[in-house]
Amino acid sequence: MRYENKQEFLKDQSKEKMTQANCEECQGEKEHEIISSYIDKGSQMLKDEGYGVWWENEFQIIQCRGCKTISFRKKEYFSEDDFDDTDPTRIYLYPERRWSEKQQIETLYFPRSVSSIYREVIKTYNNNCVVLCTIGLRALVEAMCNELKIPGIYVYSKRKKKDVLKDDLEGKIDGLVEKQYLTPHAAKILHAHRSMGNGAAHEIKQFDKKDLLVAIEIIEHCLQHIFTLPYKGNSLPGFNK
Repeated sequence: MRYENKQEFLKDQSKEKMTQANCEECQGEKEHEIISSYIDKGSQMLKDEGYGVWWENEFQIIQCRGCKTISFRKKEYFSEDDFDDTDPTRIYLYPERRWSEKQQIETLYFPRSVSSIYREVIKTYNNNCVVLCTIGLRALVEAMCNELKIPGIYVYSKRKKKDVLKDDLEGKIDGLVEKQYLTPHAAKILHAHRSMGNGAAHEIKQFDKKDLLVAIEIIEHCLQHIFTLPYKGNSLPGFNK
């Protein structure tokens, strides 16, 4: 196979343009001016096939319009990552904006398997590993059901003409409702987590980090409701009377 390689470098194409970026000093998303930029772009194409890959990396020195702090921003695009409706462009800021990391909630009363997976979910989220984080959320729901010994739920099978155990994750989530650990509305939310995890695992679907953060916060509430509140409630005077 014969390849045709192209590469070019462009200086200050974005100079003096404005962009939005998180500012470490202002602790929020602020308008920044690009004071210098350098683009590395190229492609590798199969001759006579019209097929190949292309990329574009832009390195920027940016300055916050508010506090005037200078930092570094990198935009990274690779055509092989562009396989669905999600924008594949990746943004990196240096120094890393540690203030914006998702903080872990208290896991003292969580079962060990649940707290271990939960910590990994937070770690992957903070490191922008969105696919692994989404799969981890699904695993977290599964671990919660296993710890509560929820085998699933019995549903009527028209083919077998009797009730059969639905023991997949969908059945286990419905089992949480049957055992009164969750309301039907909360179970509906966990089913959304399950669908997100399936999409990430089987379709390599990437979700927006803002949507992922909402999903994490929702499951945190479920975990606190199931594992933490009963322990804390038992310590209240007159709770067991």
